[in-house]
Amino acid sequence: MTIVKGFLWLLAAFDVGYGLFALLAPERAAGGVGLQLADAGAHGEIRAIYGGMMLAMGVVTAGALVWNRPDWLLALGLVWCGLVLGRVVSVIADGPARLTLVIGAVEAISAVTMILYGRTGQT
Repeated sequence: MTIVKGFLWLLAAFDVGYGLFALLAPERAAGGVGLQLADAGAHGEIRAIYGGMMLAMGVVTAGALVWNRPDWLLALGLVWCGLVLGRVVSVIADGPARLTLVIGAVEAISAVTMILYGRTGQT
């Protein structure tokens, strides 16, 4: 197994784990990034984005590796780019918070890895 493939498996496992965590304990997931949930709508947002989306991204990443679908990785790489874009806008509009920079760096590495690995046509 290559280092890149190992990283992708690690990313898949983290995404699945964190997604399940956010689905089941949205208050704790939100608290981990400094958010407080005011109502049912806020709980729904954390469950949807932090929970459902991250879980799905992890499952699709694992599926791409198992079923040799680099095109799935390429598509997911573009999703990660969207997350990076949000971090960049936040740094410009809100200032460079440590959490934003650290998570943004991981998201950028994930995006680049998936796009480059996805373009090779093999997993």
